[in-house]
Amino acid sequence: MIMKKIILSIRHISKSFYSKTSGNNYILKNLDLDIGRNQITALIGGNGTGKTTLFNIISRFVEPDNPKNAKILYNDKNLLTYNAYQLASLGIGRLFQDAHIFPDLSILENMLVADADMYGEKPFENILFSKKVRFKEKERTEKAVSILNELFGKKSIFVEQTHLPAGNLSYGQQRLLGLARLMMGDYQLILLDEPTAGVNIKLNDKISEIILLLKEKGKTVFLIEHNMAFVRKIADETAFMDKQKILLKGKTSEVLDNENVQKNYLGII
Repeated sequence: MIMKKIILSIRHISKSFYSKTSGNNYILKNLDLDIGRNQITALIGGNGTGKTTLFNIISRFVEPDNPKNAKILYNDKNLLTYNAYQLASLGIGRLFQDAHIFPDLSILENMLVADADMYGEKPFENILFSKKVRFKEKERTEKAVSILNELFGKKSIFVEQTHLPAGNLSYGQQRLLGLARLMMGDYQLILLDEPTAGVNIKLNDKISEIILLLKEKGKTVFLIEHNMAFVRKIADETAFMDKQKILLKGKTSEVLDNENVQKNYLGII
């Protein structure tokens, strides 16, 4: 049996919120989960079961209750010892529940600010190495346009109107731009929080196409999703979250066809 390589190992994660009437209410309690490298893993479960809280702990926006006992190992580095702003340099990118773009910047500018290579952003570099800065800027622009062209085609609004303010795009188009921005960074692990939420059903196929392309390019995708047809279509593995823990994890078809999942989450038995 060939052991699957793990890129993210989550151990003993607990999180509670204090209430004067009931004390500590746990949303996560001693949660464990492994995410396999170069695959798509979906996290499913009812509203309020702690899925986004788990993502926020991984992303270092929220501290677990037990940081001394808990671990989140990413490529053998414990993320609990890092700050949120350091995760991008470690190779971790995230798409939030909202579009999370810069509405006043153009489509192209939104892509450029997401580039991992920020050479030329320091004032002395512009003064001392102006020729190199111009060359790098040209490279970054070509990279951004190439990604937009690969994803959406030359006739798309993303390529034909790269100087259009991103705030003029529809919500669904902004979500697509958010996904495209992730391809500008040198990320190994990508966290997607409900990528199809609030999106026109016609755009779901394009979103799944982009996510599958990320995997094809060697990325690992870990996503929260409530659209089970979408999960069944793209996820290699699925983890079912309930009662503060991961109750079931395995091949997506096996998890979604599980009687307990169908009865207690999907409500179809």
